[in-house]
Formats: sequence, structure tokens, C-alpha cells
Amino acid sequence: MSVQVNFTTDPELKKAALMRAKKDGLTLKAILNTFLNAYSRGDVSLTFQINPEEYHSPAEERAYQEALKDLQNGNVISGEEFFAKVGL
Repeated sequence: MSVQVNFTTDPELKKAALMRAKKDGLTLKAILNTFLNAYSRGDVSLTFQINPEEYHSPAEERAYQEALKDLQNGNVISGEEFFAKVGL
């Protein structure tokens, strides 16, 4: 028995994968199933390296650094104090 797996991906990525599969004489289904089998057996491993600059704007990075500095300096309030300040 088989199950269907649905997920979304970038249309250009799908197109490129389909073109490569066709060139190699394979279907995208065969490639994905082969990968899932190999991954589940532990034959394939993935390593992710995240570049923070790609995920945070300069403003977000500044806010994070300020918050980290406040935390390191003990300049924090409890959740109860925060909710009281914002009227919740």
C-alpha cells in the first residue's frame, strides 16, 4: 500500500528537478522515493548551515543585539510586569 505525500515547493525548483530527472531518464517520483528510502535507512544525511544575514534584516539584527545586551546586563522584566505595562 502506498500513501500520497503533498508539499509545496518553488515552481522553478520543481521545473529544474523535472528537467534533470528527464535528462537522467527518471521520474521525479522515482528520485523522491529513492531519496526517502536512502534517508530513512541512514544512507544519506543532511547538514544545514544557516547564514543569519540571509534571514535577518539589519534592523532585526540591531534589535536582537540590543535585547541580548539588556539580557546580559540584567535589564529584564517578568512576564507579569510586561503584561501590566501593555495593559493585559
